[in-house]
Amino acid sequence: MAVSTTDTYSGPYTPNGVTVEFPFGFKAVSADDVAVILRDALGDETIVAENAYSVSLATSGGTVTFGTPPAVGVGELYVISEPSFLQSVEFASGQPFLPSVVNNVNDRSAARDLVLRDGLSRSIRVPIGEASPTLPPLTQRAGKVVVFGPDGGLIGIDTLGVGSGGLTAMVDATTSEGQTVIDLPQAEFTVAAVFRNGSVLPEGAATIEDGQLHLNVTPDDDDFIKVILGYAIDQGVVAAGKVIGLTQAIGDQFDTTVTPDKGLKFKDFFGFPTADINDRMFFFHGEGTTAADDQFSMRIDRRADFDGGTFGFLNSVLRINSVITGQSESFEAGVVLVQDNYADTTGDFETTPQHHGMVIQHNRYGTAPGFCQVLEAVDKGAANPTEGCGAQEVDIQGTGDDTNLVRYGTTYIVRRAGGLAGWTGDACVAGYGIVFARQPDDAANNRFVNGIGFGRFGALTQFTVGIDFTYADCSVAALRLANERLDWGGDGTRTSRYESLAAAMRYEAPGGKTFDMADNGDFNIVGEFKILGDRVVTSRRTGWAAATGTATRTTFATSTVTTAQLAERLKALIDDLTAHGLIGA
Repeated sequence: MAVSTTDTYSGPYTPNGVTVEFPFGFKAVSADDVAVILRDALGDETIVAENAYSVSLATSGGTVTFGTPPAVGVGELYVISEPSFLQSVEFASGQPFLPSVVNNVNDRSAARDLVLRDGLSRSIRVPIGEASPTLPPLTQRAGKVVVFGPDGGLIGIDTLGVGSGGLTAMVDATTSEGQTVIDLPQAEFTVAAVFRNGSVLPEGAATIEDGQLHLNVTPDDDDFIKVILGYAIDQGVVAAGKVIGLTQAIGDQFDTTVTPDKGLKFKDFFGFPTADINDRMFFFHGEGTTAADDQFSMRIDRRADFDGGTFGFLNSVLRINSVITGQSESFEAGVVLVQDNYADTTGDFETTPQHHGMVIQHNRYGTAPGFCQVLEAVDKGAANPTEGCGAQEVDIQGTGDDTNLVRYGTTYIVRRAGGLAGWTGDACVAGYGIVFARQPDDAANNRFVNGIGFGRFGALTQFTVGIDFTYADCSVAALRLANERLDWGGDGTRTSRYESLAAAMRYEAPGGKTFDMADNGDFNIVGEFKILGDRVVTSRRTGWAAATGTATRTTFATSTVTTAQLAERLKALIDDLTAHGLIGA
């Protein structure tokens, strides 16, 4: 048959633990010419054993069928063409020249060509007319980075950098006491910046002459001088005239694309001395002091001064990605921030210095919406999980009682601009402290089972008070429910809510027992009034007709009362009981 497609693979497919059939569209002469690979999140590929699946061929393409469906999380699945590179067909004189045999030979040959072509298209190639460079020997490239040298050939160096003078290698030199002239390798360097104890020195503090770095400063005792060339050089001066060896500095993991506008160079960034690692990252070093200003050891800035972009995608100053593929018994974390606080300052909470493991600040100067912190727990596993998947966990660890009520999980503070030294501006009013909301453009498909839960892990959690409004000044109400219910039994059978149609507060219990407190003051129940367990009032007794004549409510003597006098007083009782609603027609 003719080969009508140039495909050499089908996929990627994402296994879901259910699907067992995976079709492919490339030409295969036999089932042995089809293979399956899995590629995990790190890009590592695994060839699936042939006994895990069977292959059925069609006129063009076919289907791979697994005996057991590939599990969720194994990675992406590809069905690939893997034709045999052996040629076992021979034609003898006088033997039938069968078209099917010839077609299979030609089809497999075409499949091999396509696989080779696919591999070449994904390889590194030099332009037409140039010879491909040869890798250095193993002894010269082991543990090094391979880069293109001045003649375009491949060389191995310890690290990689870009300076205004071009591609450079990391300096590997040994210095001696008092040495202020350092030999550089054959690559040309340009001085980007010179720092003394974290402060920038004027231009000319270090120069390069005839392949040597000259330090044009006289260090004092305990000075630390850093000279940045290319990617980075750390030059340590720990005593007058004493220079320690050169070591690798900031990171191999930054963008090392070789373009004229990238590379490590010194610049002024809004008044801060800054080492520009590339066109999107900045590094600043500063020592903590007692100055009346924010102090930091490292600062990374990013300016989003462009219009446009792609909605829904994240641009960030820093991204840290942690991938867990093994069954680790330890607690894996993307970021760990630890602050050891040994300070003993005490006093009023509002004026005592406070120390924080992390501070996140969002300053809004325009009208665009923004959030100080967004925590997303994206559950890509089972539809109905049995293990926790939370966006945030706040732990409080300690020993002993807390009679002063100073240990707390989360505090929300609303305040004006300024600071403790002096608040400024109009009063600050915040609409909500906590908001639980669904995604507005897909609200019908999202909901909370519970908004706030007290206790978890299948066991009761002890509270003295569940919700405490002691120090709350609620001008309208401590709790607003609108038309929602309060559940008193935990199973939805004993609830209370305001019924807007009935204009009444209603309590509902099993068996249809209810009582309403209406806006007009009426009190209506389905049940009985009891005092100390004794029934005093129940539902109305009917069948009573109104009596005619005179109703009398004055006293009488039982020894002399007449039938007419009793009838008048009985009529008064019937009238009153009817008016109270206890009896009626």
